[in-house]
Amino acid sequence: MDQDDQVTTGTDQKEGQTTSDGTTDSTGDPGTSQTTDSGASDVTGDTGATEPISNTDAEDDGETEESGESILNSIKKLLGPEEDYTHFDKDIILHINAAFSRLCQLGVGPSTPFKIRSAEEVWTDFIEDGMLEDVKQYVYLKVRVIFDPPGNSSLLNAMDAQINQLEWLMNSVAEVGY
Repeated sequence: MDQDDQVTTGTDQKEGQTTSDGTTDSTGDPGTSQTTDSGASDVTGDTGATEPISNTDAEDDGETEESGESILNSIKKLLGPEEDYTHFDKDIILHINAAFSRLCQLGVGPSTPFKIRSAEEVWTDFIEDGMLEDVKQYVYLKVRVIFDPPGNSSLLNAMDAQINQLEWLMNSVAEVGY
């Protein structure tokens, strides 16, 4: 393999830094530098890292998500189906209720299992304290892993680890308090 055929990668930390392949990044963005057959450098923003799992859809057009939002509709929004698309509502409701049952076992929320039946129930019907955002993330992850599991096993493992961490944290808070 001659030098023109080599493809090497390096993470650029600041503008003008030379990467492991001898090219210079002029963008200042961390990325992957690749030397093409012609010897020219191509800097892309792809570092090969996976995106963290988060509830980034909480803000839409600058408005903050309200805790009075429908449980079903907020989970559907995170999963992908439009609010008015109701074909999978029964399936999603089943998985949401299973997540609420598990939360009840962990001591989070009401002492009797909470259930939703439609889009009428809101998050504050379940819990009103500081664990609300953790509960939302937990319910979403539990439903996603069952209803629409990722094809990437690394992502699935990361989601399972996040679920386990949330269960431990919420259980600890439920037992000890804030």
